[in-house]
Order: sequence, then structure tokens, then C-alpha cells
Amino acid sequence: MTKEIVFTALESALASATKKRFTEEIDARQRRHATHYAELATELGARLQTSDEIPTTRRIVLEIENLRSAIAWSLDFLRYGLCGQRRLAWLIGISVWANWLLTLVASALGVRGLEYTRDPVNNVVAAFLDLFVVAPALVGAFAWAWGFGGRR
Repeated sequence: MTKEIVFTALESALASATKKRFTEEIDARQRRHATHYAELATELGARLQTSDEIPTTRRIVLEIENLRSAIAWSLDFLRYGLCGQRRLAWLIGISVWANWLLTLVASALGVRGLEYTRDPVNNVVAAFLDLFVVAPALVGAFAWAWGFGGRR
């Protein structure tokens, strides 16, 4: 072998090893980022139901891009293929859009719809919230968590 062939082979091997190490470092950094923001989301979600709702909402607004990044990076670690990821996104998306729409309808009707009462209009809104917001969100959260069980 000539020196040029050996040098080219070594250069190629070095480039490959460098790229692999760089990719592993990025993956590790993304995993740490996603883990941190998953823990933060859990903490903030619990605080939304307390008297700390307003400061918690402000914190979510400040962290929204980091939370979105963590969610996007977590998709790579799910056992689902592209089709499964799309279905999961639709499931979560439906619950979010339904929440906005039903909140708007409830506001226009002058009801809360958060619990069942003696008001039939309120109860219809509550049933729709359960059916189109709560159920899809719970199924989506379960599917997301289950998807981390291992890659195919």
C-alpha cells in the first residue's frame, strides 16, 4: 500500500469515528434535555391545579420552546414508526383542539363544563370534554409512555 492509500483510509476512519462520537454526544444531550423537560412538565402539570396556576402558566410560556424541543426529540426514542408517530400526534392534537373549541363553546353558553351539575347544558359540555379532550389525552399519554418500552 502506498502512503496515500493508508492516509486516505486513516482519514476516512477518523472522520467516521468523529461523526459517531459527535452523534452519540448529541443523542446523550438530547436525552438529558428531554428527561429534564419531561420531569418539569410533570411538576408544572401538577401545579396547574393549585393556587400557583398563574406563575406556573408564566413558567410554561417561558419554557415552551424547550418543551417543544424535548417532545420532538423524544419521538426518535419511541418504538413507533412514522405512521405510529403521526397517529400519536393526531390523538394529542385532537384533544388540544377539542379543548380550545369546547372552552370557547362553554364560554359562549355561560357554563363551565368541568364537572357534572344539575344544568343539562353544562352536563353536555362536560360529557364532550370527557369524550373529546380527557379520553384522547389519556390514551395519547399512555401510548407515548408505552412507546418508550423499547425500539423494534
